[in-house]
Amino acid sequence: MEIAGIAVVDVDQNTAYHLEAIQTPSARKSTLEDGQSIVDHYANIIVSRSAQLSKLSTILAVDAYFTKRKFIDPICEKTDLNIVGRLREDANLRYLYNGRQTGSKGRPKQYAGKINVKQIDKRRVTQEYEDDDVRIHAAVVNSVGLKRNVKLCYVEFLNTTGEVNTTKMFFSTDIIMTGLAILCAYRARFQMEFNFRDSKQFTGLQNSQARSKKKIHFHVNAALTTASIGKCIQRNGLKRSLRLTYSISDLTTELFNHNLLKRILSIYPIDANIKINDNVIRLVLDYGKIAA
Repeated sequence: MEIAGIAVVDVDQNTAYHLEAIQTPSARKSTLEDGQSIVDHYANIIVSRSAQLSKLSTILAVDAYFTKRKFIDPICEKTDLNIVGRLREDANLRYLYNGRQTGSKGRPKQYAGKINVKQIDKRRVTQEYEDDDVRIHAAVVNSVGLKRNVKLCYVEFLNTTGEVNTTKMFFSTDIIMTGLAILCAYRARFQMEFNFRDSKQFTGLQNSQARSKKKIHFHVNAALTTASIGKCIQRNGLKRSLRLTYSISDLTTELFNHNLLKRILSIYPIDANIKINDNVIRLVLDYGKIAA
């Protein structure tokens, strides 16, 4: 069984909150419409929910699998969302021609040659950002495979001595987006993978034995939502400027200790004055947590 997940990412806090999981149709007994591919199915998921998604963000970050024209075209044509993704290492890209037109008959010149992705022309793909870890070059280019102009984000990942260790190419359908913003959006997308990890380990994502489509849909969304609620509990009452390391394991331990403490106080005639004993109660609730 496979599910496609949609999550909203808080870039400032670098964490993802689950929105919805949708089951992928069976490959053996397909429930897809006639002539529809699995990529069309994924595109329809986003298009049908675009009104709600656009209220949260206009950036849709997807992994390299979705860098396909059949996925990107419907979303760009039918929604207000801009897609951020990763290009293949052998992507077919062309420089745009920005020189003077000859004025002669025929179609104006649009492109200025194919991009050698192994050795880009840094006069045309200019550097926008650099720190100790990355060097970012960006330019508006034409993608032959996607049949559209995109904002290219060419990233050189540096080692400890400042030398280029490896390179990756990212893109955005929003051509005014900066290279750094593209990289940050794509990196933030990975945070949703921790939702799946936490749900598998702590909220029973894989523990259902249901066979009904509706029951499976409810179970996987309940498990993923519970993990996100756990993050909200840990964030509750804290300033947004404060960075927090989320641990569903610690939350599980605290809730167990809280339940055990309430059980003890309910059995024995102990007057639990919360204000006076707040520090002592906190010691009990934190007992057994992972050391920071």
